[in-house]
Amino acid sequence: MFPRSCRTGARRRASKLVASRPPPVLLRTQGAPTVSLILSHLAAAACGVLATLVLFGPHLRSLRRRLAAAEYRAAHDALTGLANRRGVLAHLREATMRTESVGVILLDLDGFKAVNDTLGHAGGDDLLREVARLLQALPAPVRLAGRLGGDEFVVVVDGDADTTAAVAHEIWTLITGAPFTIAEDTFEVGASVGHVSSRLGWTARKLLHYADLAMYDAKDAGGGVAAYHRVPADREVVDRPAQRCRDRRRTGGGDRLDP
Repeated sequence: MFPRSCRTGARRRASKLVASRPPPVLLRTQGAPTVSLILSHLAAAACGVLATLVLFGPHLRSLRRRLAAAEYRAAHDALTGLANRRGVLAHLREATMRTESVGVILLDLDGFKAVNDTLGHAGGDDLLREVARLLQALPAPVRLAGRLGGDEFVVVVDGDADTTAAVAHEIWTLITGAPFTIAEDTFEVGASVGHVSSRLGWTARKLLHYADLAMYDAKDAGGGVAAYHRVPADREVVDRPAQRCRDRRRTGGGDRLDP
């Protein structure tokens, strides 16, 4: 498991610790030999523990660092550094357990394909990183920014429906208000933004799902911001994965808000 040179050096250090242990001392008073023997065994055990720490301590610390890095990678997007779908869902699960309201904003970039077609995937990646930087810099009440995949991003907001709507419009204005400069070329990028505010009993997946439906309302309307307000009558559709539900689209429940 460990390099031979590492094991050899650790054994030497452990041997020195054991060799430095003082020999048992038999005292002449009544009962002292037994006490001395016990103390000798305790000293030997302590030396054994120290030897084990010397031998495996650095590797255990290295293992802990690798595990922490693996956990971070599992919850974050490699391209942008934002939370990925797994990280966003974990955050939302904790948020929905609290009594305070939480809002979810989903946005999809309009015009992203033009950047990819002009500059290739490297240029598209640069644009995604620029959008991520803007979202990550948003102040409170924004709590978390994430990338779900492709050119789809999510923002989690602390607050009620009005607060979430205000942040959604701010994000739309931020992305569409100024052109992006990528590889010395300038591109104007639009956004379709959907948002929803939590209600009692809604799970993390349903919050993402409803925000996704609102976002596709905005996209069907040609961009802008759409809010999702009530649970649709077709509960079977609600519980399906978002990708399957997109094919049917929602029949009511969202109010389109023109930018």
